Amino acid sequence: MAHFPGCNMVVDVGVTVVFQNCARCIHEHKRIESSPYVPDVTGKQLFPA
Repeated sequence: MAHFPGCNMVVDVGVTVVFQNCARCIHEHKRIESSPYVPDVTGKQLFPA
């Protein structure tokens, strides 16, 4: 869990079946910035009001 600052648990999920969406329904994604609620390297994070 040292790789995930601020976490209490880590869940490992195995995918057994994947349904592919129609290509026209998949929108282009562009990351602009990280959420302020993501913990920093020390594990500190903002909590929603």
